[in-house]
Amino acid sequence: MRSDPDVVAVRGGGMPSRLGRTQTGVGAAAPAPSLGAAPSGMQQAASMRRAPSRPAVGAGVSGGAVARVPSGIGRSRSTRANGGYGGGADPNDYVGRRVWRMWPTENPPWVEGFVQGWDPDTGMYTVVYDPNTRESTEEQFAFSHLTEGPEYVMGEYVDMTAVHGSRRQHEKPWVSPEAYNAPPPAGLLAALAPPPSKKRKSTSGVPVPADAPFELTYLNARLPVAQEDELQQMLAVLERKEQMVEAEINILEYQEANREDIEKRATLEKRFQELCDREAALMAEIATLRKEVEAMQAAAALQQPVMGLGRGLRPVGRPQQVSLLRTARLGAVRRSSRAARVQQRAVASTEALERCFPYEKQMDGLQSALAGLPAAGVYLLGAALAAGLGGAGFVGAQSLAPEGAKQAAKIGAAVVGAGLGAFITKQLAAKRQSAAIIELSNLLVSLGNPTQLTRDMVSAVEAKYGCSLIATCPEEVKAIYGTFVEAAIPAGDALLSGREPELITNFKAALGLTDVDAAPVHIDVGRRILRGRMEAGSRGEDIEARKTFQKLIYVSNLVFGDRQAAFLLPWGRVFGLNDAQVYVAKRDGAKNIFKQYLDAQGGELRSDKAFLVALKAAQTGARLAEDEASALVKEAARARVEGLLDTAVKCIKQRSRVRDYTEAMDAMTAAIDFNRGLAALAADPEVIVGVGPTSILGGEWEKAEGRNKDVRELFRVYIEERLLRDGAFTDALEADAAELKTLMGLGNKEAAAIEGEVKQAAYKRLLREEVTSGRLEAAASKAEVLGDLVERVRFDDEAAKAFHESLYRQKLASLLEKKKLSEADDGELRKMQVMLCIPDDQRDKMHGELCGQIFKDAVNEALGAGIDTFGFEDRRRVQQAFQDLRMERPAARAVLDDVARKYFLQFITQSRNTRNRLDAAKELKKLVFFSNICVAPLLDDLKTEEEKQAEVKAAEEQKQMMEMLRKAQEEQKQKAEAEAAGEAAPAAAEGAEASSSDTAAAEAEVKEILAEATAAAAKEEEAEKAEASSSGIKSLEKAETAAAARAGGERVGESGPVMKSQKDVTLAKDLDIRDRTDIYRNFLLYCMTGDVVQGPMGVTMVTERDEGEFARLSQLGDVLGLTQMDVYQVHTGMAEQAFKQQVQSVMGDGNLTPDRAAALEKMREQMGLPKENADKIIRGFTNQKAIASMQSLKAQGRLSLDKVLDLKEQGVDVASLLGDDVRAQLYRAEVVERLSDGTGNFSAERMLQELPEQLGLDAGKAQKVVTELAKDKKHTTLVQAVACLRQKKVGDTAKQLNNLLSCETAVPSGKAQEWKEKDEIADLFSAYVSKEAAREKQDAVQRILGLSDSEADGLRRIVQEGGWKLAAEEQQETAFF
Repeated sequence: MRSDPDVVAVRGGGMPSRLGRTQTGVGAAAPAPSLGAAPSGMQQAASMRRAPSRPAVGAGVSGGAVARVPSGIGRSRSTRANGGYGGGADPNDYVGRRVWRMWPTENPPWVEGFVQGWDPDTGMYTVVYDPNTRESTEEQFAFSHLTEGPEYVMGEYVDMTAVHGSRRQHEKPWVSPEAYNAPPPAGLLAALAPPPSKKRKSTSGVPVPADAPFELTYLNARLPVAQEDELQQMLAVLERKEQMVEAEINILEYQEANREDIEKRATLEKRFQELCDREAALMAEIATLRKEVEAMQAAAALQQPVMGLGRGLRPVGRPQQVSLLRTARLGAVRRSSRAARVQQRAVASTEALERCFPYEKQMDGLQSALAGLPAAGVYLLGAALAAGLGGAGFVGAQSLAPEGAKQAAKIGAAVVGAGLGAFITKQLAAKRQSAAIIELSNLLVSLGNPTQLTRDMVSAVEAKYGCSLIATCPEEVKAIYGTFVEAAIPAGDALLSGREPELITNFKAALGLTDVDAAPVHIDVGRRILRGRMEAGSRGEDIEARKTFQKLIYVSNLVFGDRQAAFLLPWGRVFGLNDAQVYVAKRDGAKNIFKQYLDAQGGELRSDKAFLVALKAAQTGARLAEDEASALVKEAARARVEGLLDTAVKCIKQRSRVRDYTEAMDAMTAAIDFNRGLAALAADPEVIVGVGPTSILGGEWEKAEGRNKDVRELFRVYIEERLLRDGAFTDALEADAAELKTLMGLGNKEAAAIEGEVKQAAYKRLLREEVTSGRLEAAASKAEVLGDLVERVRFDDEAAKAFHESLYRQKLASLLEKKKLSEADDGELRKMQVMLCIPDDQRDKMHGELCGQIFKDAVNEALGAGIDTFGFEDRRRVQQAFQDLRMERPAARAVLDDVARKYFLQFITQSRNTRNRLDAAKELKKLVFFSNICVAPLLDDLKTEEEKQAEVKAAEEQKQMMEMLRKAQEEQKQKAEAEAAGEAAPAAAEGAEASSSDTAAAEAEVKEILAEATAAAAKEEEAEKAEASSSGIKSLEKAETAAAARAGGERVGESGPVMKSQKDVTLAKDLDIRDRTDIYRNFLLYCMTGDVVQGPMGVTMVTERDEGEFARLSQLGDVLGLTQMDVYQVHTGMAEQAFKQQVQSVMGDGNLTPDRAAALEKMREQMGLPKENADKIIRGFTNQKAIASMQSLKAQGRLSLDKVLDLKEQGVDVASLLGDDVRAQLYRAEVVERLSDGTGNFSAERMLQELPEQLGLDAGKAQKVVTELAKDKKHTTLVQAVACLRQKKVGDTAKQLNNLLSCETAVPSGKAQEWKEKDEIADLFSAYVSKEAAREKQDAVQRILGLSDSEADGLRRIVQEGGWKLAAEEQQETAFF
């Protein structure tokens, strides 16, 4: 016991050799040492860390073994140095705390650990994981090697004796400062105190022994004088020794309880090593075969002379046969390699099954002797033995028994002897039957292959020994069955062959086991597999065990069937698996069986019904779910298509001098046929599910880099080759292209673009043949020939037209390389236009674009000369370019318009960038001069004489029209002045009539001229001009007068050319109307303000603008593209702005006196501002003052309804100035006042309609306000009237009754007011009659009070006769006072 290596390792501070590698598996007899029993010295000296946990098949399966590997692997470098103590001042500060460690390879990655101790000699901390469990592991490291935060998080103090296991989580833990700073539990730090350091001494100077027990002399000498420090160290040494002894005891008990499992493990390890050696040999054989295949391929490639360079060398001659041979050879190699792998797996599984009963069992001597006897012989021997023993007893009793009891003794002895013989006979029979199971085991060994065992063989053994093996030795039979089941299940990555369920079922039937007896055996096999998983020393072994367990679940389900397996095989209850995990195990097994069947058939899906029907049978046999089978079939179909497309890609990418895409076409055709075959069988119920059209979308092949380009190139090559082969775009080609497009996953637009390009190339080839052969030129109908070509390749009509235009454009561009078109060139272009059926408008458009670019260069060169150097030579060059290019005049003018506008914009930009207003205006003047000097002559050269004459005639007619309009306006003005002066003389009247008739005649003549001279398109502009000219804006009149004076042109200098303005090239398309009006306004301001000149002695003078500046203003408006109305609005706006300033200056306080009105009228006439515009400005200024006054009253709380209505009459929008609540409050106050004014004159129309409309209130809401107030005041008003009556105030009583009348008028009720005292009602009416004489009001009050006509008439008579007492008293009192 003392020499046990594990105990020696524990005493030396290490771990046991077995516990260092493995953990106790399921069903262990004794538990592993817990944290409470683990000594602090049971740790490796080097820093160690726990390996990642193995994921189990089910959540309920315990974790696998935990290996210890160096913790330095994968650690990040620390960014701080703390001396190994985690940064704390006291190294023991971490002891007893919870620590979360980050293990990236585990899932979840954050694992909970506990700092158990600190070694002062090494400076290392001990961290325990899964304490107090069988999976408990330890780790030693220094915190200085890790980075806090990313790699560990230190937590609070924890009592580890109450913790069982460790938690895991995905998120990074967070420890609150309160929890971290909490004090440790009582006694925790003392229990976890570190062992005494070998390098330290006690405070007394005497070293404490490092190991216990202590010598008696030492204890006697030190205990009386030892201080607390020394005693504490002695106690720690003793506790450490106690823990080590307890750990030794636990380890020895653990080893003794698991001694049998350790021996089995050694046997399994030996078998596993044999399998590994076999696997290595098989891999070497595969590598050898692969080298031989590569050598065969190289030899085949060198058998023929080759031509070309680079990859994909093709033999000269018969390229198609060689490529097909290569494809066939590679396919055979792939199939043979796949078959070899399947065969290897089958061989390995078969060998493992054959070796499941490797050794014979030996019978003892008695068993051998009895086994040699027949069953009857055993009973005969027993009978003889019983007879002999009975006789011996009879004889012995006769000789030994007393004389009187001899007879009874003889009989008893004989019976005892016979019974003993029968017992011995029974034992001999049982001994013989026990040899039956041994003979059955030896029979399995002798067979070599236990699958050859039949029920007849087992029955023969049972008949030989005269017993049933299931009845006599059921456990041994189950053990044999379990061994066979465990051997039949391929271990690890080995795949199921599909025969396992059948073999196990046959073996079970041969042994005579029922399903009820066999099911527990499968459960026990699962336990053994999981036990090996937990004893695994590496992650690979753990994964292999998990896979084996999954295959056991699947095979067992096939052996017993789904229904019986549901209650005979409780995987979830026994192993803690959920339904999903069991389903995954069954699914994976079925998928593997299905894939193996597919691999055995060549590994490729075929569009053959027989193949697909057989595949469905394989699915049914493997019990593969419909959805899983569908996914596998679709994946296989996609893989088949990807393989064919891969072959096609390699073909089109190989470098060759001869273009040969036969192999690629064959591959794509095969893919199309395959896909169509799948589509045809998709609805067949006999084939496997999932059969249908496929595509490469979603597969790995399609996701590879550059595949999109390869797919497009394949699609292009297929259509091109088919067009070349068929000679036309047939229906079959269209159908095949659509199928290939779907197969490749191309979009409709993408495929259509490729088809269009291919069709265009084919159409171009056919068109070239028609042109070069002369057939197109000789054809009577060129359009019919072109239509046939288009129909032949199914080319789009619009695309064909565009292609024709591109050909014509190319021809025109080639002829324009010499910058001109000759007569021959023009004839050639005309001929090409006719042959290609190009319309004239398209031809002109192309000439305008290409010839226009050359003409544009000439115009640019001419305009680039500027206003200073532009001359007749520039005009001649432009005109020569126009003639050489044979351009149409509208196209040439469009080019000139485009170029000139760019120059115009340069002047505008320069003007905007100039800060000085005068310099900016000068830039605008340069713009006008540039338009008149440079642009206008070029534009004039591009016009015909007819166009020029038409423009001159239109200008003269417009001038005449303007003069007549002006004359008519002056006469009408004089007439208005005469009427205002009140001239009523007959002669004046006759003159006025004559003048009126003349004016009417002039207007009629003007209208007639307008109708004749103005075109329909210019009517709106002329109307605007007429409206603008009717105003009297002085600045506008000056501009029009100056422009009219220079309509015929003006000479530049004394001998310079005559420049004219133009209106055809404008900036209307380039600048927004706001920008153009701003530019015009700025120049107008420049014309009106004059120029600033610095005179001598620093004198500044403002010069007045001459008439020429206003002419430039008018011409600038033409260049900017402003209409007459736009110009009029600018001038009017300037005039209004100036007049507004004058109004503000004159009407400072807002009051318009007669003198001020006269002064403003004079200013208006000087500015030429229309009267309505001036009145609007004055009215707006007055309203502003009124609004300010109203806001002031509102702030002071003195705003009244009358003031608001006055502002409303002045045109002020009170709704925008006053809120809804303010206007509603004013309205409510007005209603209250009208209901209580004592007059009784409430106007419902005004209060309910007119006043809400004036205040901008909703009529419905106003009705509700009036109804609410009137209803509330009706009864109270009656009460007040009675109160006044009782006080003998007749006048006040009448007023209250008037108020009641107003309430009734506002809200008519049709009912009389109720009052208990009828006499008071009569007095109320009498008082009202005495004060109110209007009979209509009396009748209304009578109805309100509910009096009849007779009663009312009687009361009236009493009042009139002076008989009403209260009136008489009031009169007397009044007279008295």
